[in-house]
Amino acid sequence: MEVQTAILLFCLFLFSATEDCMNCTGEDYRGSISITESGYTCQRWDSQTPHSHLYIPARLHEKDLEENYCRNPDGKPKPWCFTTNPSKRWEFCSVPQCLTELPAFVSRHTCATGDGSSYRGIISVTESGKTCQSWESQTPHVHSMTSENFPCKGLRGNYCRNPDGNKRPWCYTSDPETRWEYCNVSRCEDRHRPDDPRMNPEQEGELFIKRAAEDCMNCTGEDYRGSISITENGFTCQRWDSKTPHNHFYNPALLFEKDLEENYCRNPNGLPKPWCFTTNPSKRWEFCSVPRCLTEPPAFVSRHTCTIGDGSFYRGNISVTESGKTCQSWETQTPHVHSMTSENFPCKGLRGNYCRNPDGSKGPWCFTSDPERRWEYCSVSRCEDRSRFWASYFNYDPPMYPEQEGEVIIKKDDNECIHCRGQDYRGKISTSESGYTCQRWDSQTPVNHSYDPSAYPGKHLEENYCRNPDDKPRPWCWITNSTLRWEFCSIPQCSKLHSSTERPANVQNLACATDDGISYRGNISVTVSGKTCQKWTSETPHKHSVTPTNYPCSGLEENYCRNPDSKKGPWCYTKDPETRWKYCSVPICKDPSRPAADECMQCRGEDYRGTISVTESGYTCQRWDSQRPHKHKFITSVLHEEALEENYCRNPDGKRRPWCYTTDPSKRWEFCSIPECATEPTIVQKEFKCATGKGRSYRGKISVTGSGKTCQKWLSNIARLHSTLPEDFPCGGLEGNYCRNPNNRKGPWCFTTDPRTQWEYCDVPNCEDPPRLAVNECLHCIGENYRGNISITESGHTCQRWDSQTPHKHLYVPPLSDDMHLEENYCRNPDRKPRPWCYTTDPSKSWEFCSIPKCLGTKPPTIEPTFTCATGDGSSYRGSISVTKSEKNCQRWTSNISKISSTLPEDYPCSGLQRNYCRNPDGKKMPWCYTTDPKIEWEYCDVPVCEDKTEECTNCKGIEYRGKISTTENGYTCQHWDSQKPHKHGFNPAYYFEQNLVENYCRNPSRDSRPWCYTTDPDKRWEYCSIPQCTNKPPTVVQEHTCASGDGSSYRGMISHTKSWKTCRSWSFMSNRIYSKFSEDYPCNGITSNYCRNPDRSLGPWCYTGHDSDDWEFCNVPSCEE
Repeated sequence: MEVQTAILLFCLFLFSATEDCMNCTGEDYRGSISITESGYTCQRWDSQTPHSHLYIPARLHEKDLEENYCRNPDGKPKPWCFTTNPSKRWEFCSVPQCLTELPAFVSRHTCATGDGSSYRGIISVTESGKTCQSWESQTPHVHSMTSENFPCKGLRGNYCRNPDGNKRPWCYTSDPETRWEYCNVSRCEDRHRPDDPRMNPEQEGELFIKRAAEDCMNCTGEDYRGSISITENGFTCQRWDSKTPHNHFYNPALLFEKDLEENYCRNPNGLPKPWCFTTNPSKRWEFCSVPRCLTEPPAFVSRHTCTIGDGSFYRGNISVTESGKTCQSWETQTPHVHSMTSENFPCKGLRGNYCRNPDGSKGPWCFTSDPERRWEYCSVSRCEDRSRFWASYFNYDPPMYPEQEGEVIIKKDDNECIHCRGQDYRGKISTSESGYTCQRWDSQTPVNHSYDPSAYPGKHLEENYCRNPDDKPRPWCWITNSTLRWEFCSIPQCSKLHSSTERPANVQNLACATDDGISYRGNISVTVSGKTCQKWTSETPHKHSVTPTNYPCSGLEENYCRNPDSKKGPWCYTKDPETRWKYCSVPICKDPSRPAADECMQCRGEDYRGTISVTESGYTCQRWDSQRPHKHKFITSVLHEEALEENYCRNPDGKRRPWCYTTDPSKRWEFCSIPECATEPTIVQKEFKCATGKGRSYRGKISVTGSGKTCQKWLSNIARLHSTLPEDFPCGGLEGNYCRNPNNRKGPWCFTTDPRTQWEYCDVPNCEDPPRLAVNECLHCIGENYRGNISITESGHTCQRWDSQTPHKHLYVPPLSDDMHLEENYCRNPDRKPRPWCYTTDPSKSWEFCSIPKCLGTKPPTIEPTFTCATGDGSSYRGSISVTKSEKNCQRWTSNISKISSTLPEDYPCSGLQRNYCRNPDGKKMPWCYTTDPKIEWEYCDVPVCEDKTEECTNCKGIEYRGKISTTENGYTCQHWDSQKPHKHGFNPAYYFEQNLVENYCRNPSRDSRPWCYTTDPDKRWEYCSIPQCTNKPPTVVQEHTCASGDGSSYRGMISHTKSWKTCRSWSFMSNRIYSKFSEDYPCNGITSNYCRNPDRSLGPWCYTGHDSDDWEFCNVPSCEE
């Protein structure tokens, strides 16, 4: 009986195998139909004529590509073939559906093998816990993944499946805000191949599989394969294989991967949408009106690891620029703010920090993680000649057109060697130099570590392969031996024989510095201060680890200045035992993109880098690194970004055009005669929303000063008469009233609309600010000091930016609340709620708390004294009063008997909510409590105010004045600071609590010359207060410094001669000469006698030596560090 059953089953198998019908999409069809649905004869699969292709039977034997039979090797909707007609590349075949039952899976897999395409279990929840949407439902997400479109993929119910060859089973979710997610399906222990195997991408020749023809488009429609053939204005499209009426170069025979069929609209060249040449002789071409697809855009099947053309299809994992800088992640805005995100460029592969070309540049590039270098191209290898590859791999004649082979990926196995320190090593060695097996990077056993692959996507921490993610001397790994933590791996250096893996060499042996001078290979061996460099191979006088062995590609020869570790510029260890290392004065390379004869300037010539060194009257320019005959502040080693080279004309201080000091002692300086460039001035490439350096390239939209004053428009002269106009600074970005730095001040600034303040600096974020560490992602108490980066609420809403008023308007404006650190859209607690919160981007949800864990292992900040009286709002009061002002007893904070309390100790853990004592946990006016009286919920308590020992006098400018005078010098009563009547203003006490804006007391929050206030008289906005100077001495510098620390602004010694031993002039003498009252302008800066001082925060203490403001010199004040 068993034998008969076996014979019967075998006969049925033979019958079904030879049946000319198909099940599902016909991927298992093995019939002999060889004619397309339009009647074209099929081309043999082992032939490359008339159509060249990659479906080689010798390589894809499991696809059974026999003779010229119709097959479906790539998962199309049904079987197809290339045709023998040269003008018709391929077409579907007309294979009928089988009438017999669909072949069942040998097993109903309840675990995943491979990519899980054969999984048929009943898991219906995603890995984050979301319930799956039914495959037959179009709510809440519209899609095309139905059982009708994918008949053999098990799409029933809402079970997790993988119908489209994704990484693993997934489903659409029932959450309207999350379209789809992967499911957590366990892996089968038995790792055998599924019964219905699919080819992996490597077996497919890394092909870009064209999706089924739809008359809709995704992205820019480069993959559109529909049949629309009319332009948006109704012109009929010209056939792509025709040269009439318009001659063109889009030959379908050469660009077969673009599917230039018939006269269908296509996008072969990356335009915004599909287009075509028209049949109208007077209209060469026009865009087509192709609707957007409702389904997800197709994913790349291939992962191109080399470049063809401009590399726009490159999808490799290189994440380092050609100069060795690590790429910034496309999804982050730090250190460089940009618009190149996956949301704006949805089909350009912008994930991780991998090099890409989303904007049609010359080749793949990325923003760098170096704040001083915005972006750079990447060194991605070009795809080799495919004809040589295929000829050697398959041993057959190469096709006529290599370009017709598609975007082929040629993988190289010769990766098992390293260049330099092996930061780019991507090989598979997984044993340490002592023979220990490496621990997997995604494992924390036996070694617990922080190198999680998901946190370092650009470091390629795959499997347990040796890598160098932290710039050690060579690749290493954590090891599985519990007695050792990690060890280096023994990987050989790549030799010259490895031509395919040879590291790109420097373009030239640079004798000048570009950017940070990493590629400098000149022979300078003296530091800026003239000290001779120590040899890199020497350990005397300074021991170090920066040796040629540890930095093999950094040119550490002799004692030449180099920059092996990415400092600001070339440097060296010195032979001076007391000076470990110093920077070198290496000349800056001229811009190679500008012709040598391009001696012209743009705008004010601030970026002029030419070599003119004569003034407009013929004076020879003085060298910038010289102080003779004219002493000056423009120190080349300090102002290196200004390129103060030789004696060339420059504009380092924002004058009207380049200038220089002259070699004539009687002529200090003069402008140079440099012609205007005929070309357009270079524009800032991106809309910089943060400041680099002095912020000259900042183009953001902050229009409020650091103290909250509104900026005046640059075109206006109403509130403030000025000469800093857009026509005078054509390249300064003087638009609207936005903060800018057109004249090279310390940072962006603006004229204010406040008549009392001419101009002020703006609080523009610095691009160089480092990202916050993960250690901040927990909170103490109610999280008032939380400074982490969590920006999602506890129910998953994305937070609204604090500097935005959309969709929710609010009063928490960052420029006015800088002490609250309202940055980006991070969760914060500016108003003493129970925990951090944020406004949401959902118009229907104003705000919500954030889910931030409590800090473990560290103590919350404690209040130093146990206050038994109230200061300010009494939030620090810890006394034992437990009766309200009306003598009502307080309810215990832990009780809910009399009153249902939402102010519980667990919600306010650091507010001293003990027993029933009066407290102020939530920022009310003063301490309070819930009452035991059922009729009165809560009341303030009568807590004594701590004795105010503040003197009614001021020191210096009165910035620290905390007295109670509330009348101006002409008798006006002061307006309350928390009031906006009769005068509206930006000094909100909630935002300026450090300035102690209490009641209507005179204060100086704007750092004016003395305390002031707004008045209650509608006709008098503000006025100074008459507060006497304190008779006692003002607060002094912590010590009477007789040496200089930092810039020497706190120096109070008695040195009164300059570095050249000239005697200093008296400050009072110079005040009369140059009409500047130093003692009044700088009342606490020690401006006495003729002692050297630094009142203006210059580079160091200085003094005047002559009769003019230009006659000054730095003093030789010893450094405290010495």
